[in-house]
Amino acid sequence: MTAGSSGWRCSRPVFHSQPYNELGKYYLSAGEEASAIKVFIAEEDDRYSRLGFFGGMLGGFLKATIGYGHRPLLAFNWSVLVIFVGWMAVLAGKRAGVMRLTWPENSPPPEGDPLVGLHPLLYSLDVFLPFVNLHQEPYWWPDETSSGECEIAGCKVSVRGSILRTYLWLQIIAGWLLSAIFIAGVTGLIHNY
Repeated sequence: MTAGSSGWRCSRPVFHSQPYNELGKYYLSAGEEASAIKVFIAEEDDRYSRLGFFGGMLGGFLKATIGYGHRPLLAFNWSVLVIFVGWMAVLAGKRAGVMRLTWPENSPPPEGDPLVGLHPLLYSLDVFLPFVNLHQEPYWWPDETSSGECEIAGCKVSVRGSILRTYLWLQIIAGWLLSAIFIAGVTGLIHNY
């Protein structure tokens, strides 16, 4: 704390990027890109740690998803994980009977399997990818009032439509965020060297 003309105020050490940039450029010129990336990520860790709680949260998100723009393929890995979890969730919902045709937009399916045409992997991709229409999500949605059971690896699992619906909303949001952050990382919009 330092005394100022208007009372006490908190002072934080000033951030200097020059040492990081010089070391990172040295590693790049020596052909050691992995070491340079570690230095640039450490620079961003230092920068965001000085921005308080919300700055730290934003920095943690950027580091985990794209390595501050230095590792944009991390967003791809997260995307694959979210799509896989969505695939398993929709498959469980289909087996438990909580997935329904949207109504009144779509008429009931023909006699036989009421879930004909629902493909859980395509559904998960359709929900996750913001600019792609695989003709699954507009036609199917979990019935929030229903629940059922399905068997997974020999165990009975209870599936509630309301929980599946909430997960799918979160997957839609994750799709928009991860897609945008991936594009920003790949195109260099989030990159500091």
